[in-house]
Amino acid sequence: MCQRILALAIAFVLVIVQAAGALDPPSLLQLDTWTFSQEDQDRLNAAHAVDLGPEIMTAIAKATGNLPIGTVRDFRADDLNADGICEIVVAVDVSGRGLVRDLITVSRNGGAYSCDTIPAYGGEIRLWGMDGKQMLVAMQPAYDLSRSDPLITYPRLFSWTGTKCEDVSQRTRPYYEDVFLPQIKSMMAEAEKVNVSTNIEDRHRIIIRVASLSHAAVKVNSFFDVPIVQKADIGAITEVLESLGASSRGNLDSQVAILLRNATTEAEAEQSRLAAMGD
Repeated sequence: MCQRILALAIAFVLVIVQAAGALDPPSLLQLDTWTFSQEDQDRLNAAHAVDLGPEIMTAIAKATGNLPIGTVRDFRADDLNADGICEIVVAVDVSGRGLVRDLITVSRNGGAYSCDTIPAYGGEIRLWGMDGKQMLVAMQPAYDLSRSDPLITYPRLFSWTGTKCEDVSQRTRPYYEDVFLPQIKSMMAEAEKVNVSTNIEDRHRIIIRVASLSHAAVKVNSFFDVPIVQKADIGAITEVLESLGASSRGNLDSQVAILLRNATTEAEAEQSRLAAMGD
């Protein structure tokens, strides 16, 4: 009889444990500490933003004391700094038009929330792993934007400290060597193949694309004593910009013409700087 009671008690405990391990995504976010299993994280990441968005926004409001404006466009649950506590990275659309300018990271430990916001244009949540941790890849605007400016961005990397996001771009050289540089080379190879001699709209597009690549390369080079994008690649970008300028005189939208002129000047200066370094 005692053995049967013991067996029933064990079975009851197992049911309780299994039920606790199978909390639905909204219930998971109600826990005092977000020590989620991989299965918990998978369930969170499988949820739709429209369904889980209100609970995520509530967590952000509790962390900051202010209810954020907008709707959750996308989110990602992950233990960013490998400390056993899960974070939720959130892309919030404040415009109603799919325009995301920031990423919000929120977490909870012992009932206390931590939250931080970083600029990240485009709304895509990108993670890159190094030393067992996940870095946030956040696209930064190259210039102060007006409504007529093309969106030109470059990547910065941030790590989660447990309470906030820290810019670690200068400590993540492998990302720029392994991910950023091949992207620059590939996009430049494609840009050099485009024939824009007869179509002004195509010409505008290629100028914006090459100017974007040029500024991103110069900006990333500024992070490091030894440049990521070498003199030969900067030279190739400069040649394309100069060629576009020579063949487009008087035929460009004023904003695009200014962008091209500034990008060419910047690329030429970077090429001179690298030459003086002996690169």
